[in-house]
Amino acid sequence: IRFKLDSGADVNVLPYHYFKNLNVCSKVKPCDTILQSFGGFSIKPFGVFDAQIETDDKIELANFLIVKNEKTIPILGLETCIGLNLIKRINSVKDEKVKSFMENGKLKVYEENRDVFEGLGCFPDKCKIKIKEGAKPT
Repeated sequence: IRFKLDSGADVNVLPYHYFKNLNVCSKVKPCDTILQSFGGFSIKPFGVFDAQIETDDKIELANFLIVKNEKTIPILGLETCIGLNLIKRINSVKDEKVKSFMENGKLKVYEENRDVFEGLGCFPDKCKIKIKEGAKPT
């Protein structure tokens, strides 16, 4: 099965028709989780099962939520992807080229807009702001 590696997913997802074709012995357990898709709609999984996943050099035991939605694609979530060494967390990027570009870029913006960055920062023009009647500040 070809999976989408989704670093934004908290769970692994397998469409029902893939699960059915696997003929696995693993028992499907009930699942109370409601999935929230990127598009904003909710999906109630059919169930959950455990499976052993293999890549060329790693084996990982993971659980999968089974969904009966034809538009769903197989997804490996963040923790499984990390466990299989498919993606890595990088907490910082130290690249002198990027640093130099950022510094030069900031300097260029400053030079081209020097008047905006000097003084108290008052906007020189008048501006009218309309507030909805009855609106309360938060």
